[in-house]
Amino acid sequence: MFDQSFTDKTISNLIIKSDFAKNPGLYDKNVKCQIVNQCIEKSVTGFVDNINVVKNIINGKIVYKIKFLQDELLLRKASENIKRITSVKQQNRDNIVSNLICFLREGVPYRIYKLDIKSFYETIDTANMLQEMKKNIVISKPTTRVVESLLGHIEGFGFRGLPRGLRLSAILSELIMRRFDNYCQNNNNVFFYSRFVDDIIIITSALEERTEFITSLEKKMSGLQFNPKKTEVFDISKNAKSEADKILAKFNYLGYELTIKNPPKQNIKQNYRNVFVDIAPKKVKKIKTRIIRSLLSFCKNKDYDLLLDRLRLISGNYSLIDRKSGVKRKAGIYYSYKHVTFENSYCLKDLDIFLKKALLSTNGKVSTKVNNLLSIDDRRNLLKLTFCNGFTQKVFFHFSQQRLTKIMECWAYE
Repeated sequence: MFDQSFTDKTISNLIIKSDFAKNPGLYDKNVKCQIVNQCIEKSVTGFVDNINVVKNIINGKIVYKIKFLQDELLLRKASENIKRITSVKQQNRDNIVSNLICFLREGVPYRIYKLDIKSFYETIDTANMLQEMKKNIVISKPTTRVVESLLGHIEGFGFRGLPRGLRLSAILSELIMRRFDNYCQNNNNVFFYSRFVDDIIIITSALEERTEFITSLEKKMSGLQFNPKKTEVFDISKNAKSEADKILAKFNYLGYELTIKNPPKQNIKQNYRNVFVDIAPKKVKKIKTRIIRSLLSFCKNKDYDLLLDRLRLISGNYSLIDRKSGVKRKAGIYYSYKHVTFENSYCLKDLDIFLKKALLSTNGKVSTKVNNLLSIDDRRNLLKLTFCNGFTQKVFFHFSQQRLTKIMECWAYE
């Protein structure tokens, strides 16, 4: 049976490699023991004093980060307890997209619902959630006490709902949405259902009345509501000869742009459709912004090696330690967008053109300054970096954790 208790052993097991990098004092057994003991004490008392958090505004939303390791370990243990005891977990983005593409290729008529929960974390009814946790006999009382104490102090900052940025919030939100997930998965009209945090995609038989269907979904969300501005519905009819090669739907989901097309005229009788996948325009804009910020930073610090590493990271692939889980994972232009249909991708070629123009242009103050600072050899080396190669060849660069932090600091809070 999983041990939910907050003990020296269970807390120490949650200390990860990156914790030592941020808190070198952990190498001292006495310091480590003191931090663990403070964590155990707080599991009994809760956060007696205000919990120390760092608040950042990202995309117009307040994102929280725990300042001290003893508080982070306490929430880490509470998260692990809830996750292991209730078996809740966030779906894998790659699996969602892969399965979605398979369903979209089916040649039968269907309807796509793309839904977004409005202000998801901020509108969750935490009072009702805590009542449900207290009734749940499998979740230990110390775990519930930690959650209640955290939310009480966050509310003291004038905030309602679950605080964004914390692993505990992600776990709790999955627990809250379980009833909704089960309802969708067991609905007779639903062929495919997936939810990644607040982004929902549903494929149905198209036999249901769409307004009534959306209303029935909202009733299962414990007071949460869909954002009408982000709601999209697409009706995909049976393949017809007169509509060969026609674009049936185009939408963005989880960083991708998906385009569904009827097969060409010569293949119109085939029982599947063509689905082309590219990088979502919003993500392309973000990558271009990173290129510009890297060049602006170079104009100030004149650090060519840092500029080179930044453009390597943006156009290639790398590994990093996940801040929340402590697990090493791969990221980059291929590993973040592996489902892109390269042969039909406009965005990868567009990014190469953008990077080339940014390095060669002599128009504007920034371009002129970059041009003057770069030697011919420096520019030649930078122009060897391409997004197309980074994607097709899975070009991989190795950076230390310290170097990654330095590389990413000019777009850390975008």
